[in-house]
Parts: sequence; C-alpha cells; structure tokens
Amino acid sequence: MTPISNMIFSKFSTLQISNLGDNDFSLGCQDNSTNYSDFQDLVVNIQATGNHLTLGTGLQDSPQGKNIDLWNVTGLVNTEFTVYREAAFDHYIGFYKVTAQNGGIDINGDGTADILPGEAGYTQAAVNQHLSNLGLSVSNSQIAIPNGMSEGGNIYLPFLITNSKPDAVLDSNTKNYPAVHFTFLGANSDQVDHVHLLGDNILGFEDLTNGGDQDFSYLVVKFELQTIVYISKDRGNS
Repeated sequence: MTPISNMIFSKFSTLQISNLGDNDFSLGCQDNSTNYSDFQDLVVNIQATGNHLTLGTGLQDSPQGKNIDLWNVTGLVNTEFTVYREAAFDHYIGFYKVTAQNGGIDINGDGTADILPGEAGYTQAAVNQHLSNLGLSVSNSQIAIPNGMSEGGNIYLPFLITNSKPDAVLDSNTKNYPAVHFTFLGANSDQVDHVHLLGDNILGFEDLTNGGDQDFSYLVVKFELQTIVYISKDRGNS
C-alpha cells in the first residue's frame, strides 16, 4: 500500500492549470523532487468532447456509482460481460435491481423501497431478486465472456458471494452461510469496501473478508451494453 507521505494534494505549489484553447486545458504537477518548479513532473492534457456517455455509466461519476444505470432506457438491453479471475475461491457475482442509488429494494412490487442496505434481510432480498441470467462465475486464471439480458428503466447493483452460490444464501442451513459483499459498506458484515469502479463499466472486486490487500483485482468484470430495437414489419392490406 502506498504510504500517505507519498501522496501530493492539489495546491498552488503542486498543480498548475494551463488553458490550451478550444476548451482544452492541461494539468501540470510538481512532486518537489527537484529544487525548481516547472510543473512538468506529470502533465495531463484534457480535451473536451461532445460524445455521449457510454450506456450504463450515467451514475458512475457519483459517490454511489458502482452500478449499471439503465434508468432512462426503454426495453431490453443486451449485456456482454468479460470476467477475469485470479482468486483461489470459486466466487459468484450477481446483479440485482434497486429503486434508487441508495440501494433500496422493492419487495412487494409497488415501486418503492421496502428494505435498505444494512437492514435485516437485505442480503437475502438482494440475492433472491438478482437476475439469474446475469450470474457470473469463472474458473481460476481464466476469462469468461457470458451474455445476458437486462430490462431498461432500472438501476442494477452487483454483489459477490464468496466461494459459494445463491442457493447457500437462500436455504435454511445457516451453517453453510457464505459471506456476501455489496457496494455499500453498511450492507457488508465487515463494514469494508469490496467493490471499486476501475473505469467505465469496469468493476474490481476484493474477495477476502476485512478487505484483504485491497487491490481489487481478484475478480474484474467489464460489461458492454446495447439496447435492442424491435422492428415491426408492415404486411400491407393484402
């Protein structure tokens, strides 16, 4: 883990912002490794773009953005995953529908949250309602590319079941109850973060209870989303 003494925070003596014109600018960083300040130790050029956000990423710039955002999408969405695993345990990743970014789950179907992260029964509710066609598992040191369908108009959050499958969470045998990790610290029994957003539609998972080494590389999931358009053929009057 990088010591905090190696971190440099933005201030006048460490960061210089330059206007490059045409709505472009650069960030020049000074790490104090030399006796002069040219702000060339690290330079990042940033260019404005008018491109639309990648489907699913609409909320990923928010504090609770580790999700698939299909809130403003109509119809079915084809989802292609790429799953990388470097973990000894046989894990399962699932996605469940929530009513809002706060992770509320609608149990009775009235469109409002009946249970929130950290409340009793949240784990069972999430696993019980997860999209089984989006359940992900892969052998160690392997890559899998499964496909599935999700429904527009919703937000989906991930969970990780450690070394087990959903049946073990939902059955009545409490002796085989596995650890289940969510994006919300309040929903995790160890109160530790187990999911990081590594990029647009890329999630990294930390599988060990209490956080392990916090490198979030044991399971990495990348997903690509594409809306499905149905075209009705006009048969005419014949």
